[in-house]
Amino acid sequence: MVILTCVLTWIVPLGTLKVILTAAVFFILQRLILKEAWYKLIGLYSLYLILLVLNDVISLILTATAFGHTSRIYGDIVVNIWPYYLIKLGMLFGIIFCLYKIFQDYAYEMQSKDAAVLFLYSIFTYAVTYISIGRGFFSGNVNWFDSTIATCCALFGCLLLLMFLYLKNSSYLKHQRETAQQKVRELEAIHAYYEQKLKDEERVRAIYHDFKNHLLILQGEKKGSEPLQEMTEYLQKQISDFENYQRTGNPFLDTIISDKAKKANEQGIDFSAVIQFESGSFLAPLDISTIFGNAIDNALEASMTLPQDQRLITIKAGRIHDMLVIVFKNHVLPEKNQGTDTGKKDLFLHGFGLKNIRQAVEAYDGQMTVSQDQSAFILKIVIPIP
Repeated sequence: MVILTCVLTWIVPLGTLKVILTAAVFFILQRLILKEAWYKLIGLYSLYLILLVLNDVISLILTATAFGHTSRIYGDIVVNIWPYYLIKLGMLFGIIFCLYKIFQDYAYEMQSKDAAVLFLYSIFTYAVTYISIGRGFFSGNVNWFDSTIATCCALFGCLLLLMFLYLKNSSYLKHQRETAQQKVRELEAIHAYYEQKLKDEERVRAIYHDFKNHLLILQGEKKGSEPLQEMTEYLQKQISDFENYQRTGNPFLDTIISDKAKKANEQGIDFSAVIQFESGSFLAPLDISTIFGNAIDNALEASMTLPQDQRLITIKAGRIHDMLVIVFKNHVLPEKNQGTDTGKKDLFLHGFGLKNIRQAVEAYDGQMTVSQDQSAFILKIVIPIP
């Protein structure tokens, strides 16, 4: 863009036409290379235009100060002297380098309304600066331009631009921090819930065997009492769920799986978990809760959209060589034809919490993949075992 602008200076005498030509080339090249939305390209060119205005003004002032003039007349053509272009090129790369350092951690993604504001603002800055410089050409004095107006306009424009971007980025980062803190609080609450469940189940395990033996004795001694027999069978049924308690090799995960299995049973969902998680002891309980809690909740929610006989969730986890592999799978509605959007709907249902799962997995240098066919949604996680 810098080279194109300099070349067009020798071909196109009218500055406004030069801006239009560079804008056309800019949009074509950036659209082909970046493939971004048009409004983002408009915002990007607006930033470039203001940057160009500031660079022109500073370069003209430095050239006039160093050489006493900025241009020469060759016949009817006014041409800037060659040191001006060297100064302009050096200044432009210097400004770009500074902006890169300032905004290398910029996280805010430009919206269409931001692009509109930047475009109108850049056009206004360019117009005011160009008029203040161009008055010299209109009056016949090629070495005259209102440096005060041009400099103040360009500097003020750049300061407002930087302030606009800074405030947008600060507001976005603040929102991200608040969202992250809220997620942490939610995860901590879930973690506390499962810790309490774990303590409760430890107390249950402490009395489970004695309680079962007492029931057997009671049942054997009072076979003739029908009410007592019914009460005994009822109590045995109540503790039968504990006999099916999931044991994964990780007490904290045991609690999560048992809790989710109970919810699946209440909703008429076939729930199968084959988990050997002794090798997953290096995972923090909060991350175990994030991975398994979010994945199973998504699967439960998606399963509720299916007919009763198609509700199935399977979980497999274990060590394969030096990797901890976790696979979540649940049925989805089969696509009846190519025009259905069932797949999109199922992916949408699973979208909640996937970002948190990915962050937890990547914290251990792991990878998460998501796939979906006509009959199943599959979430696969692979984490290296340290």
